[in-house]
Amino acid sequence: MEMALLGDWVGALGRHLRRDAEIMELLHRHTQREHRSLQPLWERKSGGRTVRLLEAPVASGVSLRDVIADGGRPEDGLLRGEMEDPRVLAVLADLAPSEKAVAMAYSTQRMTWSQAAALGGAGDPDAFGNRVRRKLRRLGLRHRTASSPCTPVPAEVE
Repeated sequence: MEMALLGDWVGALGRHLRRDAEIMELLHRHTQREHRSLQPLWERKSGGRTVRLLEAPVASGVSLRDVIADGGRPEDGLLRGEMEDPRVLAVLADLAPSEKAVAMAYSTQRMTWSQAAALGGAGDPDAFGNRVRRKLRRLGLRHRTASSPCTPVPAEVE
């Protein structure tokens, strides 16, 4: 209230404002504005919900920061399409470009095989997504057995 009373609106008292209702309404607006500016951020609301600090406890020994922190690095988004594992590269090399696009879409985003195939432009996304899934499984098993000759060859599963 004190900050609102010391505001720059006091100069308008004698010129434009004549009635008590106008003065009270103006004083009320300035009081609300000052109250909002002096209110701590963690006591404010945004979109009808209270803003919470990242250090707010969620459970015993767990803060909000622990629950919502991503842990990702800024370069992860740029390097999403890059593969480093030679085993994965060997399996992907045996795929057609359209199949590889579906496999990459499925691996980098949260979606089903059908959604990945639809994103890749397949005519029948369900069938094509399942075909890519089965082919990747078959190629992965083949690559695993070829890289370690000591293990028995598993039966292919469709």
